[in-house]
Amino acid sequence: MNNEITDKAFTFKFSGSGTTGVLSFLEVDLVAYTVEDQRRLIDLLAKKYTLESVYTPEDLNTFNRDRSKQLHVIFQGGQVVLSTVGRGTGLRLGLTYRNEDKGHRFLARQGSRVAPDSASLPPVGIDLYPFVGNYHLSGIAKKGVKANSRNIERAYLELDAVGHQLAGELTFEWAKGSQNRLRIDKMATISEDSLTVSV
Repeated sequence: MNNEITDKAFTFKFSGSGTTGVLSFLEVDLVAYTVEDQRRLIDLLAKKYTLESVYTPEDLNTFNRDRSKQLHVIFQGGQVVLSTVGRGTGLRLGLTYRNEDKGHRFLARQGSRVAPDSASLPPVGIDLYPFVGNYHLSGIAKKGVKANSRNIERAYLELDAVGHQLAGELTFEWAKGSQNRLRIDKMATISEDSLTVSV
């Protein structure tokens, strides 16, 4: 048996437009979001594909209120899309390819836009460093609070950040001497002075 691995050239085509291929959609997770990587990828894609549409400051505000949304930079009639997505407690850049028919439909769903200007594209994300710190959750251990039926003595939140990635834990200390630590696993919304997370 020959165990050598030989490099081979592989070619595929999208279905439609008279081709016989079966691939109509391809999505690739690229890298954690940074302004520099986004700029570099836009410049690389713009050398090969026609820029069609970019996200707006209004789109960015909507994204920060609901991280399940996505921000798109669209090329070539909707066939090539560089997207910024919220994943867990951070941001990722992804690239999708669609066949011509799916691309046109995707572009049409985005609605009419002004002439795209990628040079003035607003950076994604809110500065997380003002949120970094330890927070005591007051009131949760008050006597008589109905929600405290399990005798929570103390609760506090620890937050840290690296770039656009948030990290943190919610800790409950119980009257019986034990504690539970819950890791933050998703950022749902964010603004300059508030954020919503899930654990």
